[in-house]
Amino acid sequence: MVTPNAVWLRPSKEIRVSKGDGDPTWIEQQSLRIKGLSYDWDGYGAEPIDDEVVDRITGLLGQCLPKHSKRGSLVPGADGSVQAEWHLPKISIGLLIDADETISCWVHDNVSDTETEKFGWDAISLFKMIADFSLA
Repeated sequence: MVTPNAVWLRPSKEIRVSKGDGDPTWIEQQSLRIKGLSYDWDGYGAEPIDDEVVDRITGLLGQCLPKHSKRGSLVPGADGSVQAEWHLPKISIGLLIDADETISCWVHDNVSDTETEKFGWDAISLFKMIADFSLA
C-alpha cells in the first residue's frame, strides 16, 4: 500500500555522482550491496530490500546531489527502507525512502542541537537545499 506521502519519481538512469573514470560510484557500490542482501541479512529475520526502493533512492540522489558531492552511506532498514545519510562536523542529513515509498528527510544541526524532518515534496526540497549547501 502506498501512503499519501509517497512521491513518485522515475528513477534516474544517470546516477553517477563524482566519478567519470568508469569505476562504480559510492552510490552504485552501496546500492548493489543492498540489492544483494538475502533473507535474515540483519540476523533478526529481515526480508531482502525491494529493488524498487533502492532504485528510487538512487534516482533521487542522482537528481538532487551536487555533481561532486561528499560521500555518504546508504543504509538498509529492517523495515524495508533505505536511508542515505551524511554525518559532518556541523550537520547530519538523511534522506529516507520507506518500503511503501514514502520519502522523508531529516536534518540535525549539530551546533544548535536541533532537528527538522519533512515528508514528500517538502522532504525533496529540503534535501536538495541542504545538499547544495553542505554536500558540495
